[in-house]
Amino acid sequence: SSSSSSSSASSAHSADLWMMPKIVVRIVSKSLEQGQLYRKRVVIVDVPTRSTCTVRTDSGRLVEEIKQRHIETALPKVGG
Repeated sequence: SSSSSSSSASSAHSADLWMMPKIVVRIVSKSLEQGQLYRKRVVIVDVPTRSTCTVRTDSGRLVEEIKQRHIETALPKVGG
């Protein structure tokens, strides 16, 4: 059984705050940008809040207000 308590801002020092600038992540939300970013690799350029970030796409476009649950860490391609 998962101990998922209601997320209150007071107990927000959890260990799953992993977003930081310059790391490559993958968009896992089909709702962002009408699905145009789904499965795309982007680079985090700013983390204005604990739960959102701004990313840059391959084409250089900045997309703001990306929630942490909409992305996952993207491992670099091996031998690419």
